[in-house]
Amino acid sequence: MWFTRISIKYPVFTIMMMLAFLVLGFASWQQMKVEEFPNVDFPFVVIHTTYPGASPEIVENDISKKIEEQINTLPGLKRITSTSSQGLSTVIAEFNLEVSSANAAQDVRDKIAPISAQFRSEIDQPIIERYDPSALPVMSVVFQSDQMDMRTLSTYVDKNILPQLRTVSGVGRVDMMGDVTRQIRVAIDPLKLQTYGVTVGQVLQTLRQENAQ
Repeated sequence: MWFTRISIKYPVFTIMMMLAFLVLGFASWQQMKVEEFPNVDFPFVVIHTTYPGASPEIVENDISKKIEEQINTLPGLKRITSTSSQGLSTVIAEFNLEVSSANAAQDVRDKIAPISAQFRSEIDQPIIERYDPSALPVMSVVFQSDQMDMRTLSTYVDKNILPQLRTVSGVGRVDMMGDVTRQIRVAIDPLKLQTYGVTVGQVLQTLRQENAQ
């Protein structure tokens, strides 16, 4: 009630205060910036690890669980979520807001380095990235066919459509998801290997050298 009494008793003072608030508000409003994608530091770190040909169960046991156990003791860690799919492990580490994303990513790298060196040779090195909303795709295109199976369609899109999309002006990166990669299974006959004096290790080494793609 004291504010009401002062306003009634000193009307000129009240008017001057209101005008001062209006001027300050107008000046502050002109200095405010509005951005569609503001520069916000999100304390999220994403770890991608590929294991070609591995089932989701193997990916979870050999990669996802080991990474979760390794980074679980990091300071400032809030939550860990992981997804294990065919040949791919994705682990997302969420930190508290006061933790810098750059420091969090470096801590994750330091923690994962010892276990990544112990992974099988078939497992690619983990890719550690900070969450960046500006890096999210702005367009998704779905391809489907009634004449081609999933593997044939994946090969067609990869060989014919993706190269053309990458040449479009303004396109930064083109990724394909949900595709089926071609796999070739080599059945080894131990008796024939013994006859020719060839070991399984030599067969694997030859396949790695002669089949770069």
